[in-house]
Amino acid sequence: MRRAADWGIDPARVAVFGESCGALISALAAIRTGQRTPARLAGFPKATHAFVSMPGGVPQAEAARAEITSFLREALGRCPGE
Repeated sequence: MRRAADWGIDPARVAVFGESCGALISALAAIRTGQRTPARLAGFPKATHAFVSMPGGVPQAEAARAEITSFLREALGRCPGE
């Protein structure tokens, strides 16, 4: 977040996401901010590893993407231009 302005990013509207080890890295990044951060842990039984990146190939991917998008919109607001 230190250099968000250098990239034209609003530091109050940053989202991180990860699966498996990436989820750990995302959690550590959120903790490192030292601020209370909206977070959500979701589980999708019988889904394969990294299934969110396979919409159309894994039935649970569409539902997971919809849940993630809904959470982000609620936590961060709509993106400009939406």
